[in-house]
Order: sequence, then C-alpha cells, then structure tokens
Amino acid sequence: MNKAVEAPVDLTGHILRLDDHPVAGGSFGNVYRGIYQTTSGQIQVAVKALRFLPSADDIRRIRREIKIWMKLKHRNIVPFIGVTARFGPPETISLVSPWIPNGTLTNFLDTYGGNLSLISKLWLLHDVAAGLDYLHSFPLIHGDLTGSNVLINAEGMACLVDFGLSTVIGGGLEGGSSIAPSSCRPGAIRWTAPELLGDPEISYLPTPKSDIYSFGSVMLQILSNRFPWYTDRGIMAEFRIIAKLLVGTTPPRPDDPCISEKHWALISECWRPISSTESRPTTVQLVDTISKDIANCSGETNDTCRVFRSEKSPLMAHEDSRPPSKPLPGPMRHRQQQPKLSRPTVDDSVDSIFAFYPPDPENKTVVPHAPRELLRQGYIKPSHRYPPINTLFVDNLPRSTGDFGDYLETRLRALFSLRPGYRRLLFTRKSDGRMMCFVDFQDVHHATMSLNDLTGSTLDGLIRNGGIRLTYSKTCMASRRPYSAGTGAYATPPSFEA
Repeated sequence: MNKAVEAPVDLTGHILRLDDHPVAGGSFGNVYRGIYQTTSGQIQVAVKALRFLPSADDIRRIRREIKIWMKLKHRNIVPFIGVTARFGPPETISLVSPWIPNGTLTNFLDTYGGNLSLISKLWLLHDVAAGLDYLHSFPLIHGDLTGSNVLINAEGMACLVDFGLSTVIGGGLEGGSSIAPSSCRPGAIRWTAPELLGDPEISYLPTPKSDIYSFGSVMLQILSNRFPWYTDRGIMAEFRIIAKLLVGTTPPRPDDPCISEKHWALISECWRPISSTESRPTTVQLVDTISKDIANCSGETNDTCRVFRSEKSPLMAHEDSRPPSKPLPGPMRHRQQQPKLSRPTVDDSVDSIFAFYPPDPENKTVVPHAPRELLRQGYIKPSHRYPPINTLFVDNLPRSTGDFGDYLETRLRALFSLRPGYRRLLFTRKSDGRMMCFVDFQDVHHATMSLNDLTGSTLDGLIRNGGIRLTYSKTCMASRRPYSAGTGAYATPPSFEA
C-alpha cells in the first residue's frame, strides 16, 4: 500500500467548531462538536483533541494508532474520517469521527434504560460483542472498554470508540504504545480487569482477556442499568474498589431480578480470575451465546422479554435526582419490537433461485469471476415454488462433530450473526450424514450482501478446501418436498422452527 493511501486525511481548516468549550471528555482528550463541509454536503463530526503535548515519539506512535483505526471497517466500530489541528495544544493531533447523536452508552441508559426491553438490551450487548470480536480478529485489543467508550448511533446500534487506547498484539507489543494505559485511567476502574492492577512501578498492558472482563462489566451495566460496583460511592470509592479487586472480589449482583441466572453466569465467566483453570469466554463465544438469546427472546411476547426496573435501581449514584426515563427513539423502538420470523405458509409462495459456490457439475453451475457477479442472470437457476424466506444454505459440512466440525459451526455462527438483516441460523443432517445449515435474513438484499461478502472472507478457503457448497435461495426449503438441487433427499425435512 502506498503512502498516499496510508496517510490520514488532513482536515485542518475544513472543520467549523460549533462550541467554544468541549462537549465531553474522553479517555485521553476533550471532545468538540464541529461541522465538516464535504462536496456532498455538511457532516456533523466529533473532534477529539489530546490534552497533553506529545513528544516526537508520541506523535509517531499516535500516527501508528491512527493508521490502525483507518483500516477498521465495521458497523459496530465508529469510523475514522481524518485528523485536524487547532483544537488542542499546539503540535497536537486531533482525531475526527462522525458525531454519534445518542451519546455514550452510560448516558443512553440513564435516559432510556427504564424503557428498554430485554431484547433491546441483548441487541446492545450483541453490538458490543461483535465490535470487540472484530477488533480481536486483527488481532487488536480495545484496552479501555467502558460505558463511556460505547456510543449509540441514530439507529440505536452500539459502536466502539477510543482506539487510541488500543494495542497491537504481537510485533507491535514491545514497548507498548504511549497512549495505551499502563493500568487504567481514572474513572474506568469499575470496568477494569484486576490483572491490570498491582505494582504501580510495572506497566501492565491490556490483553484480549482483560477486554472480556470489561465486557462482563458492560453487560452488567446494560442489563441492570447500574454501574459495576454500584454500592461503592463517594470520593474514596475507587480506592475501595481497587482493594476488593486485588483480593479477587467481583462486583455484586443487583438485588432485584433484572439479571437472569443464565446471564449472571455469563457475566461471572467473563470475570473469571486470569489464573483460573477455566478461561474467560472468547468474543466468538460471546457473540454466539447472545445471538441465541436474541433468537429465543424473539419467540416470546414483548412483556415476557421486558426487564422491569425497580424505582430504586439507578444507573447513577444519585438515585433520587434521576429523571424518569424518556420514550425510546424511533429506531430503537423499531429494533425492540422486531417481530419473530413468521412461519411460512403454502399460500404465500414465489419462485426460488439458486447459485452454487464452488461449482456443482450436476447443477451445471460455475463460479463467477467476481463476487458481485454471483447472482448475475447466468448463475441463477429457477427451481420449485416454496414459501418465501430469504435464506443462505451452507451445504456439505463435515459429518464429524470433532474439532474441525465444531470450529466450522462456531465460525459460521459468528460470521453470519454479524451480517445486516441476520435473523437466525439452524443446522440439519442430510441422509448422507453431512450437515447443512440454513441462515435466514430479513430480505433478499441482506442475503445477497452476505453471500458476496462471504466469497472474500476467511471462510472462503475452508469452503474451497473442504468441498463445502454455499447456496443462495430467495426462498427456503420449508415444504415437505425433498431437496431437488442435486444433493439427495433429506433424512428428515428441514425444520425452520427454533
């Protein structure tokens, strides 16, 4: 990649500051609101200005972190726009990103938390876990995951921010990063893993496992509308919390039944001691577990999925001064009330279409030269009429339930659960003993996008080497007819009931 591509966009002189004073303070800088004038119109942006005057080494390391952020493209990661000057001390670099209208997760829960159903909270948790999983796949770590470093966008989706505190695992770890915390920043102790505390003379760098610990604390915050260690208040609270962390104590469970036994068990797994024989869950496992919970909750009524917040269960310390929760914004209401996938009926049917990858001689299909050509007319084959569900089929999965089969199932769940419009993923066994999975999407567009993106994903090599076939269909095989696309009949008809 040439330097012109790698160099961040310098927006100095192109951003109009809207306020003289910062609107917020982040982990290592002040946040200002501004307007960036582009050729297509105005964009409201957030400008994070560093509070300190960096040395030459600091600037070089900050630029390295910026290059990392530039490469991150994910719906649960706040995107990077460019850099600018004139917002902080001289010689400093300010980071520019889109303005996120609903603010931090902490403020969002403080305003709307009492009106969030359980499924809405699970979606927020899924967003955080998916963003963290994306970072860990590079591999990168966040290093400062708190309620203040998760932002809620206009669609009610949670996005991770503050990657100036991330650290590259591997070659870039030696010496760390000047903007990676040596232990934790003030105010973040409630979310901090205990292994990052200890001897103040030693620099403890964050790890993926410490990110998982912080995720458990964020999960507690989302489900209960309370800070971790909510019983510890006052100016000495952080000292008391540190003392408890150093002896292995974990945050207390809330008194009211806002967190189920299942969810408390998952939080406790995230808080396992680093020395424990049982490790903390991975981000892949977190995404998979939360995706299953969302699917199960989608089958319940809104009342059974709602978490009823006690009048005395505040997120903030001063419970009596807390205003009543506001009605949810429109996009969040829509997300909360997302209906369960309806059962197909034989009266509502359309023609189904198929495209196969890799090529299947029996079906006379070929692999297109580019992913975007995958659903071009030449690669579409009409088939029977079936009830419409927008489904991807991943065929010829291994018969074995051993490590390779388990790995594929885990990766499939993690991969598809991150896709826009994802509804659910089900597995079924064919007559030859091989497994096949069905991935339902909200509409044809989302299924098509996922098929195209999968062609270039890390799973692509496994599909090629393992002889796995990926099939796209405008409709699902929900009728009681045998599968007619050349793979043989099913031992039992595929079921689309969770």
